[in-house]
Amino acid sequence: MHVAIDFSESEHQPTGVGTFTGGVVDAWCDRVAAGSLRLSLLTREEVALPEAWRLAGVRCRASGRAAHPILWQRTRLPGLVREAAPDVFLGPAYALPPRLRVPAAVALHDLSFERFPRAWSWRESWRRRLLARDAARRARRIVTISHFSAAEVEALYGVPREKIVVVPLGVRPGLAHPAAAAGTGADGPDDHDATPRLVALRRELGLRDDLPTVLHVGTLLARRNLPTLIAAAARVPGGAQLVVVGAHAGSSPLNLDALALEAGLAGPLVHLPWIEAARLADLYRLADVYVSLSEYEGFGLPVLEAIASGTPAVVLGVGASQELWSGHALTVSRLEPESVAAAIAAVLEDPACGLQGRDALLERYTWKACGEAVLKALRECLA
Repeated sequence: MHVAIDFSESEHQPTGVGTFTGGVVDAWCDRVAAGSLRLSLLTREEVALPEAWRLAGVRCRASGRAAHPILWQRTRLPGLVREAAPDVFLGPAYALPPRLRVPAAVALHDLSFERFPRAWSWRESWRRRLLARDAARRARRIVTISHFSAAEVEALYGVPREKIVVVPLGVRPGLAHPAAAAGTGADGPDDHDATPRLVALRRELGLRDDLPTVLHVGTLLARRNLPTLIAAAARVPGGAQLVVVGAHAGSSPLNLDALALEAGLAGPLVHLPWIEAARLADLYRLADVYVSLSEYEGFGLPVLEAIASGTPAVVLGVGASQELWSGHALTVSRLEPESVAAAIAAVLEDPACGLQGRDALLERYTWKACGEAVLKALRECLA
């Protein structure tokens, strides 16, 4: 079977969709190397593929940049698909190119743009909804990442449940360490080699040694409630410092520094619009607690990555979080700074309460299982 994938979301500074796509390709490399699967990654420009992918035989087809990624997808990607001549096409990012002549599957990770349309400009909100609805109609299979998201796709788009495939996400190599398995984090007995690197990262970011570090990872959107998180971090007894990783998005960018000043945050607030995977792995291990107050997620991969790294997590217990993290992270039921601060303090006092069942999570959520589930969905497209 020959599979073509829209790889444009992974060309530069990949985030959630790029992590999903990369995890799937990693999982398929053995099949590609064995000759039972052909794989073509379709891009706007040539990209440097990981050596393991190249050695396995994964190929990249580039068409040249267009004025805008969406313009490229609508005008140049269809020609790339025709040139590649795959048996089936995978759209990993909510959309399918027009004029497809082969069966296709599309990944709809969540429908936040349907539930929170005002988080975006009217143009961007309209674009996202139009492309996702079109892809849901044309795809033979819809891949999504939680039963919560599957129910959303079924309810909002009227898609028959048998057309929707729920796949697990996974943990990137380097995140799960032996020391973390015992809940000892970056300072565990089996992790001495990493300590100088983490000390250097702490110095680089300007973090204080005498304050706990609270971490949040994700595009900065209103539904993720960063103002509440900042206010909560400011109320942690003894003080705290905050690291936020993610680019601004939506119609109203946040002034994080002003929010931290207003809240009276004791330590620094460090904002990194993006960080490469290896340094993010170190950042997870450097943090004392990971916090997600998102009101809507299809999965919330950083929560899994934090727990895999041995960092306890505090999450808002709504939507997919109830399905995925109940019994693993410490959940809060109210979006109040005082309640969140109390949860952070509880995890700092006893990390085990926000770091439960780690081994079970690592067994359940793997990129190998994700890759096999996506491959099964693609085969079903051909049936």
